[in-house]
Amino acid sequence: MSPPNLIPPSSSSISAAPTMYLGPNTSVKNTTEGIQTTLPIKTTNVFTTERGLNVHTNSGTSSMIVNSDGDIITAGQVMAIGAISTSSNITATGSANSSSINVNTDKFTVSSTGLTTIQDNLVVGSHFTVTKSSGAVSADGNMTVGGSIYSSGTVTVGGTQSSPNMTLGNDGHITAAGDLTVGSSAIVAHAGTGNVEMTGQATIGTTLSVNSGQFVVDSTTGKTNVSGETNIGGNLNIHTDKFNITASSGNFTSAGSATIASNLDIGSSNFHVTASSGLIESVGNLNLGSGQVILNSSDGSISAKGNLKLGSDFSSPNVQINASSGALTTNFGYASYIAPSSSDNTTTTSVSGTSPDFTSTTSQHLATQTYVDRQLWKQTVRINTILGSDDSVLTSFNNVFKLVQAIEGDTTASAIGGLVSQTSQVSETVSEIVATDKKVVLVNCASSVWADECMPLPIPASVSAYNLHDGWYFKNCVNAGSGTSNKINWYLPVNGTNMKVSDLKNLYIYLFAVSDYSLPYISIYTQAKGNSTDIFPGLANARINHYFANPSESPNTNTTYCLYTQALPDQTDYNYSAISVQANQTSTANHTNYNNGTYGSVLSGINTDSSIVSPTDKIAFIVIQTASTASVNDVEFVLNSVHLRTLKGTTQLMFQNAGPSSNYMFNTFFQKNSDFSSISSKNTAYLAAYNAINNSA
Repeated sequence: MSPPNLIPPSSSSISAAPTMYLGPNTSVKNTTEGIQTTLPIKTTNVFTTERGLNVHTNSGTSSMIVNSDGDIITAGQVMAIGAISTSSNITATGSANSSSINVNTDKFTVSSTGLTTIQDNLVVGSHFTVTKSSGAVSADGNMTVGGSIYSSGTVTVGGTQSSPNMTLGNDGHITAAGDLTVGSSAIVAHAGTGNVEMTGQATIGTTLSVNSGQFVVDSTTGKTNVSGETNIGGNLNIHTDKFNITASSGNFTSAGSATIASNLDIGSSNFHVTASSGLIESVGNLNLGSGQVILNSSDGSISAKGNLKLGSDFSSPNVQINASSGALTTNFGYASYIAPSSSDNTTTTSVSGTSPDFTSTTSQHLATQTYVDRQLWKQTVRINTILGSDDSVLTSFNNVFKLVQAIEGDTTASAIGGLVSQTSQVSETVSEIVATDKKVVLVNCASSVWADECMPLPIPASVSAYNLHDGWYFKNCVNAGSGTSNKINWYLPVNGTNMKVSDLKNLYIYLFAVSDYSLPYISIYTQAKGNSTDIFPGLANARINHYFANPSESPNTNTTYCLYTQALPDQTDYNYSAISVQANQTSTANHTNYNNGTYGSVLSGINTDSSIVSPTDKIAFIVIQTASTASVNDVEFVLNSVHLRTLKGTTQLMFQNAGPSSNYMFNTFFQKNSDFSSISSKNTAYLAAYNAINNSA
């Protein structure tokens, strides 16, 4: 309420006149100033004014006004000893001090202790309301509370009273119409989707269950059960590196075992594993170790770069196939071999022609037994044909030999470590009566013959189609590195220690050459002298090489040759092409290749350096060799026989394919030579190359 104007100076009983003074302290003016006094105004009766009471007017404002309506307006305090009662409003711009306030009897009371009681709603500026009937509090603006807020009822925030944006129920439930954000987006619960986003960890003290057990995490064990699908946008890592799935590619790695109860399908059944039977089916090839093992799905073939091992223990497999040599080994070994009935046969000869039963209780397990038995049977028939059904013929041969020894007066020949089956058959000192005889010796196929180089192998079908004669086969099909290839050193026997260089009048070889680009050559080693001139200390002193070359050489000549050192031999044995010695060289430790390029026969003593080789030097051994410098596949031949001609006769050393064939089966089956010696690394590589060529032919 605004203060009223000053009382105007108008009165029907007082006329305007000059000022009237009542002593020096009081004046009465017929103006708006009215009565002015510096003295107190006292009355024992009621002070009445019709227009109102204006106290202490100063510069147009009053300290207190009592107007004609009874309103009291004061710029200062209203102090009362008793109660102040009014039927209208009390308006104050300053403080109201009272021991208690009571408005309209009890509608609004303030007790002396400050307790405020309101009988109706509390409304503050239409933006804050406390409802009398329910106690509900609604505020349009922010509410700041320094202490705790307690409500026994529901607290609603925002919206309307009937449809609030957020409700805090007295049962502890919180309902929000919008998103719930905790800690500046540390946790965000989206109202529209129900999704919860969390930047930190969530620690749950009890079992977590989503949608009535659709997703359950047991608080005690950590066990997780998921009823529906699980979609993961990033990589899945379990226990650091025990199980990992890469999100971008779908690749997974597992450090442990994988157990799958149902069928396994990869690539729309391109690879299928049946759980009930363990059956594995693959549309494509099965490739292990980047091509180390390939199982071809179209034809069922298996290609393996390493050895094939069968058995529960790979360190000692029951069956093994060597990848490089093709050799097959098995724990069902030679000790388990049971010979067939043919092994006891002493009566069947080449004339009778009957064939025994080659089966035995082990032939069904030993894959090559029947083949070996048949090869042995061929030799049995030959022996039976020669010796008959008992040893009487052999005894007769021995008696004849003893008689010859007695006539000649010589000692029995010394054996040379398994080179031939009976070295006494090589005759050196028989009498002139039998000097012109030809003595035939079958060279034993043993590791002591090929020694430090390649062994003979069976004649392949590609060669036997052109070669009509028996013999030992060799081909330099292995690249040995540094411009060299595999070669042979086949050591041949001589009788004892007394054969001299001058005793040999001719040396010649019969062979079938598939290629004559590089033909074998003959080397004669003289006995060691025990001094610095020995080419091989303790074994040999000098070496005499005899080389042969065809002027019109060809890689596919397929021709039978006679390679001779001095005289052209009788041509009645073979239909051959003759090649004489082309060059010779003698060497010692100090004179390697001393006479290289000198033409002519060494045996006659011509062109032989007497300081290196003397006609009286004794022969240690004779070797059939090939050049290691020959290009791969330029050497390929079948050696039929070697002939040693002396004044006292000719010894013919024969070579049969049965020996290398039997040894080859031992190589393949037992991974040993036929005398059960170990296969050298050179021959392992040679076998692998031989098998590769002939298995692909």
